Amino acid sequence: MLSCIRLGTRGSDLALKQAEIVKSRLTIQYPDMDVEIVPVSTQGDRDKESPMSVIGGKGVFVKEVEQALLNDEADIAVHSFKDMTSRPDQRLILSGVLSPESNQDVVVLNGYQSLDELPDGAIVATGSLRRHALFRRYYPHLEMEPIRGNVATRIRLMKENGYAGVVLSYAGLMRLGIDDEVVVPLDVARFVPAPGQGVIALQCRHDQNDLIEICQAVSDADQWVISQVEFGLLSLLEFDCQLPLGVNVRKDKTQLVASVFIATSDLDRQADFEFGSYANEPVHTFLNRVGGVITGWLKANSE
Repeated sequence: MLSCIRLGTRGSDLALKQAEIVKSRLTIQYPDMDVEIVPVSTQGDRDKESPMSVIGGKGVFVKEVEQALLNDEADIAVHSFKDMTSRPDQRLILSGVLSPESNQDVVVLNGYQSLDELPDGAIVATGSLRRHALFRRYYPHLEMEPIRGNVATRIRLMKENGYAGVVLSYAGLMRLGIDDEVVVPLDVARFVPAPGQGVIALQCRHDQNDLIEICQAVSDADQWVISQVEFGLLSLLEFDCQLPLGVNVRKDKTQLVASVFIATSDLDRQADFEFGSYANEPVHTFLNRVGGVITGWLKANSE
């Protein structure tokens, strides 16, 4: 058994908190193991102004952390699952997942107590095309404004710019202990979350079986099945934040259920799907069936 593990992670407050959560699990499972957190500066953290689509999509938050694994500067990478790309380096492997406290979106409000109070033209900020598309559907009287930065920065910018609200991840607020804001959770039946929202993902090199076993030992078994479907779907679609996509996979007794929201890049065409696995249907078969329907819709609605 290894005596020391280095956890590579982004240097944001939330990323470091998530690394601490992983460190705690490892320490409980392996009390004689030393666990060190290694912060890594990423392009997404350095450039807080440019839109994600301009600077490279989701990979801007993981590329440098993955390189730390390849350079043997870290043993296990700790990511927000939703930041992982659908085409990771083939030398690396998704090796474990931790369940989220919640996968919901929330709106942090500025001077209001509920979304119903927001007047026509009130501005709600988000950096997500998915969230933008869903607000266009359910709250068409509101204006959407792009925003970048970590959780605290987004809340600060919302207040400085006089926005009515900002859309964030509930799990992130919980982990950071932000409980002094007016927070409105959004129903996942309508606001289908991003694939893996709130999930903490563990990654290591493909050839390090001892580290893979360690990651699996602290991984959540049910979440592992769910995340395999969600990550497999992202890989099948080669999806990296270029289109609005929501995926909520859950286990219902022995059945897998997947709710999917998809929209075109101009947000004008949107669709919802729900899939249930058949009795004894292999996960990869379920995945291919779901992916085939989404791919077909995208082809039919591409410009």
